[in-house]
Amino acid sequence: MGVAAAALIVAPAAGAAPVAVAAADPVTVFETSFEDGETAPFGARGPVTLDVTTDDARTGTRSLRVSDRADGWQSVSLDLLAAPLSLEPGEYDISAWVKLDTGTPEDSTGFNFTVQQAPYATGEEQYLTVGQYQKPVSGDEWVEIGGTYVLTEGRTEAQLYVDVVSLAGAHPSFLIDDIRILGDAPADGGETPGDGEGPGDGDGETPGDGESPAPGPIVTIHETGFETGTDGWFGRGDAQVSVTDTEAYEGAQSLSVTGRTANWHGPAMNLFPLVNRGDTYEISAWVKLPEGTEGSTDIKFTVAQQPEAYVQVNEQVAVTADSWVFLSGTYEVP
Repeated sequence: MGVAAAALIVAPAAGAAPVAVAAADPVTVFETSFEDGETAPFGARGPVTLDVTTDDARTGTRSLRVSDRADGWQSVSLDLLAAPLSLEPGEYDISAWVKLDTGTPEDSTGFNFTVQQAPYATGEEQYLTVGQYQKPVSGDEWVEIGGTYVLTEGRTEAQLYVDVVSLAGAHPSFLIDDIRILGDAPADGGETPGDGEGPGDGDGETPGDGESPAPGPIVTIHETGFETGTDGWFGRGDAQVSVTDTEAYEGAQSLSVTGRTANWHGPAMNLFPLVNRGDTYEISAWVKLPEGTEGSTDIKFTVAQQPEAYVQVNEQVAVTADSWVFLSGTYEVP
């Protein structure tokens, strides 16, 4: 990967205290098996074709076919904030059953749900994996995908879609059926999310009404130039990290990352002891390829959340051996 210097994480000094709410049994806020023959409220993500088919189905006689795909992100999508769902902030369990279409080569490829959401701190879009990342799916049997998605306050966009890895250089058609979204019933016994009312509606108040404390000053919660060691950074996958004095952005040393055999292998650190739920953090570093390396590669920050969620902190940036490049983005802890 190369060398990195001056890793920095900053955060608000203070924030509002969490509000405890009563637990409730999850309720079904949306489900469909396409037996009515309609594709709505699903939409095409990119120039794909959506049609309800009777060729195959997990239950009933129909499923939704997604065809004419030319890229991994071209798929079927569902707006979680628009009618008929109109989801309120909360935790949701999202699931569906998928398989490759008839006639697909006898092989499997990776499927997962992704939510494209905004704003993400400074307003840029964020792509959040829901459930297991790139779950193997073939044309032999129906496979369930999905997991837990936390819709946080202030979202203006939340587009759910199916991400599919290319297969033998192509982008195969696939089938989807039995989509279900479960959410928590309001603790006050009111209507469920998607009915146009959320917890606290009807009395002009919402849980936790009152003035929120003013944001505190920005403080640094982790900073290193690797002058005294690796400072909590370790190798992810086959990556090996060590301190080097061969090159440095500032000071005398930087972190060298070697031994990588896959894209996700790189330097990592455990954020869990440093961060708080609901807070937003700015993460930045200066990076470059080692001196003498030919060409360029794209580098980005990613946060691996449990269970199996990968949050992209910043857009990929092209990095060479010619000069140090600044990486910066924001991460909101769900």
